[in-house]
Amino acid sequence: MAPNGHVPASARASARSTRTRHGARAREAVSARLLQQYQSCWKCLLRCFCISPKSVSSASLQFDSAQAQQDAIVSTLARLSVETVQSAPSLSAYRRGLNVLSNQTSEDDLYAWPDVEQGAAGEAAAPNVVRQELQPPEGLPQLPATMLLDLAVAAAHFARLSLAAYNKGLYGVVMPTRAFFTRACCLISRSAAFEELSGVAQEDILEAALVAEAFQPVYWVLRDRKTGCLVVTIRGTFSMSDIISDVYASQTEYRNHVIHEGTLHSARWIYEKVLPLLRRESGDGRRVILTGHSLGGAVAAVLAWLLREDAQLDTLGFVFGVPQVVDESLATKMQRYVVGIIHGYDMVPQLSTKSLQDFQQQIADAAKTPEERLASLEDVLQESQMRCSLGLSRCSSLQSAPT
Repeated sequence: MAPNGHVPASARASARSTRTRHGARAREAVSARLLQQYQSCWKCLLRCFCISPKSVSSASLQFDSAQAQQDAIVSTLARLSVETVQSAPSLSAYRRGLNVLSNQTSEDDLYAWPDVEQGAAGEAAAPNVVRQELQPPEGLPQLPATMLLDLAVAAAHFARLSLAAYNKGLYGVVMPTRAFFTRACCLISRSAAFEELSGVAQEDILEAALVAEAFQPVYWVLRDRKTGCLVVTIRGTFSMSDIISDVYASQTEYRNHVIHEGTLHSARWIYEKVLPLLRRESGDGRRVILTGHSLGGAVAAVLAWLLREDAQLDTLGFVFGVPQVVDESLATKMQRYVVGIIHGYDMVPQLSTKSLQDFQQQIADAAKTPEERLASLEDVLQESQMRCSLGLSRCSSLQSAPT
């Protein structure tokens, strides 16, 4: 302490630094305890839903055993849970923040979709269209040669196949009257439900995986007589195993791109399963179409990229309601051969780990009172002053050191 009773700036900075280190150690200890708690919770949850992969050496190429995969799933989900909880505001703050944000929202804030001229849209869509044998509307001698119309018809066709991938799970929703009077939703098999929903004959179904596991989604491989293509249609989220693939949301680097890890593992598993069949059946130059909805669409898009890059197959993707699972550079590359279709107000295509973190921060900022915002600014100023003081102290020590 100085003779006049004042504490030197260097001493105050050192004290703040000590308190910061102690605070960091305390937070690390809390994080470690939370991590253990969430690991126990996720292990219990996986056991409750009987999610215990039997054989994972082929299910995900980076795991050597089922136990290794199970441990990786639990660790990742626990870490994501801890990060979410620690960065989340309190429940009351959530309510306040959501209320403030909802009051700020008005019709003017909604996104206005720009008008696109038909010719420009047709030119952009031209490389992504599978030509079909289309009949002209009644009263017209021939079909107008607009690529946008072809794109819409092709999208509707593959949307039906994407829906059919849910097979028995959605049969009662799509065909409620028939299911009610015939009890078909209970008695019909998965294959029969797929045939009715898709309009594909049994002899054109080449391969199918009917039971989902973690990173092993349900998929169907078929010959599509309407387009003359091979089609791989992948089911979206419909089971707890699919949810595990969804929430395994770590971002992993693969081939110089950042990709949602659960989606990447699922795409690589299907790649290994279907590649021999696709090579054999596409030998006569058939194009391979990848399609799916939600999780299935995300896996289909990544699979289209893998089959193009690694197997040099002629692939095209029609995907629906897909969340954000790849980085911008890969998404730009996929624009040449993946057609993504979303509803304007669907929240799923706007979901990603980053978007959820940003939304959570928006809620926390909106919930702050003026006093809390002022306190946050004071904390920032104090931290800046502390860094400046430490920098000046180091400069003084260097200047006073003997040369």
